[in-house]
Amino acid sequence: MKFLRAWMSGMREDSGRSADGRHGIAGGAVKGSALASFADAVPFRLPQDLIEWVAKFDPQVIYSPLGSIRMMSAALQLSQRFDIPIVPHFMDDWPSTVYMDDARYFPLRRILRNKLEKILSRAPFGLTICDDMSGEYGRRHGMRFEAFMNCVDVPAQSVGEARHGGGEVVFGYVGGLHLNRWKSLCDVAAALQAAKDAGSDVWLDIFAPEADIRAYRSEFDGFTAVRNMGSLGYSDVRETLRNYDVLVHVESFLPADSRYTRLSISTKIPQYMAAGRPILAYGPDTLSSIAYVARVGAGLAVTKEGDVPGLLDGARRLIGLPGLRTQLGETGRNVASERHDAARERKRLMALLASAAAKGEA
Repeated sequence: MKFLRAWMSGMREDSGRSADGRHGIAGGAVKGSALASFADAVPFRLPQDLIEWVAKFDPQVIYSPLGSIRMMSAALQLSQRFDIPIVPHFMDDWPSTVYMDDARYFPLRRILRNKLEKILSRAPFGLTICDDMSGEYGRRHGMRFEAFMNCVDVPAQSVGEARHGGGEVVFGYVGGLHLNRWKSLCDVAAALQAAKDAGSDVWLDIFAPEADIRAYRSEFDGFTAVRNMGSLGYSDVRETLRNYDVLVHVESFLPADSRYTRLSISTKIPQYMAAGRPILAYGPDTLSSIAYVARVGAGLAVTKEGDVPGLLDGARRLIGLPGLRTQLGETGRNVASERHDAARERKRLMALLASAAAKGEA
């Protein structure tokens, strides 16, 4: 399938065409400041050169994560003008959170909801980031939603244990510290510090964006169990994850943060599972990321806020039971192979978009 990736600042063509010659248009979401939020509602009309360009491309389906009023306006006008279906892909629950922080945004909320209803009326089905979101969106909108989760390259064979000297067990965290995740990670560090003070040879490495490291490094200064804090390039993530015995995932317990993350699956969960390493997850059990780790058996989840003793108990189990680490890691790798493997999921996405195109031509 040949794709076009559409951004509000312009459009860029991405290479590729399927064997059956089907076409698609992909749209990118746009986020901005408060001023940009009001600009988002300015009436949008398709430029003539864009209309001519799309007509030449001759798409059969529009695929887009939407995310803004202007992006929805563009997708909707293209769908109506060329009489083709839209397949929206929801990566997080932005329809429930965008423009909710200020009463002045109420008119924008009404516009956004109206646009979304029109988009869904032209969608044979929708895509979401996880099963939990598909279930809730299906009930919310009365239509079919398919879960299409983050994809990774999954090794065909077990990657084996991480190798360290003596009885050393190293925990690793890779991800952002924003949305108050740093607070939860401090609880994990406190638990590992307690294990270290009791005689365990345990360490925690933290990798996050450079801005996050600068902002929150001082919060971890008191923990001698925190061995390294730094940043990674995307291409280094996969090999780095395999260097650890246990991988840590955290979410904020604050309701204001949970609103945004409740129905999302963090991109690093499939990466962690593909690495064949057990996960120590810490966050509310109402969040899909935390519930997913526990549900598929890829790790241990601690779900009570401030439960450093619970984290310590989970950490001690993972430190003292190599067989448990292996079992959880292999379970996660198997789930990643079944549900997150890029080669397999790419084919499934092509098939879904082809079915949408067929319905549009019927």
